[in-house]
Parts: sequence; structure tokens; C-alpha cells
Amino acid sequence: MLTEKDFDGIIKEYGRSLRTICINLLHDTSNAEDVYQEVLLKIWKNIGSFRGESSVKTWVTRIAVNVAITGLNREKKKKKIFLPLFPAERKIPSTDDPGKAAEISQKVEFFKKFFQTLSDTEKALVTLYLEEYTTAEMAGITGLTEANVRVRIHRLKLKVKEDWERNYESR
Repeated sequence: MLTEKDFDGIIKEYGRSLRTICINLLHDTSNAEDVYQEVLLKIWKNIGSFRGESSVKTWVTRIAVNVAITGLNREKKKKKIFLPLFPAERKIPSTDDPGKAAEISQKVEFFKKFFQTLSDTEKALVTLYLEEYTTAEMAGITGLTEANVRVRIHRLKLKVKEDWERNYESR
């Protein structure tokens, strides 16, 4: 059982990942920060009720995904225009090679557009995959089976490859 004393350690260990989930799902840094604060508050309020049926990482990430999706649905209802996947504070890797820089920029723009076409569950899976969560952790967080997570990740990889080839390889 966790106590309020464990809260700081949890946030130190998982805070960056939780913030990334909020940013990637909401696309808007200020709204993501608000949702991140909601996540922290929900963890704080429920820390005593953690039953240990999953890992702490899975528990806090599931809270983050659920709160972020709720925040996303709230924003959709307000019909706000979403900002890009990579906010200003996320830097694209720099390079001295202009050709390489153009290639990186093209790939980032492609992925932003691709990401916007995904369902909320797919966005959550992609974010968790990019944050290097295991299949078991993703299943615990999303409520999907491990087999379903593997299938969906595989299909998403195929879809991104096909979209890339259709839009950029044929040029």
C-alpha cells in the first residue's frame, strides 16, 4: 500500500512520462499542463487506495491516459483547434547537413499529420510505445489484452509504413 510519503518518489520517477502522455494526447501545452496537474491531483487523492494489483508505473500511467482522454474529449466538445504534436519546447534533432535536416523535418511533419488521424486509443498506444512501455504495461493501462495491444501496434506500424510509402516514396 502506498502512502502520501511515496508521492514525491512516484512523480520523480514517472512525472516526465506522464507529462509526455498529456502533451501527446492533447496537442496543446497549456491544456496539457492543466491535465497534468489533474493527473497529479488524482494520484495524490487516490494514493492510499492503490491495491498493488498492477505496478505503480501501470497504475499512474493509466490515470494519466484516462484523465488525458477525458481532457481531450472536453476540448473536442469546445471545438478547439489542436496544435501540432510536437510543441515548441520539444526540439527536433539538429544537424549540420541541410539534406538531413530537410529529411528529418519531412518525417516529423508526416508523423504529426498521421498522428492526428488516429483514434484516442491508437494515440495512447503510440505514445506508450514511443515511451518504451512493455506490451503488458500498455495492456494494463488501456484495458486491452496483451494480444490485442500487439496486434494494434503491428497494424499501426504497417499503416504508418504504407502511408509513408504512398505519400513520399512514390515521388
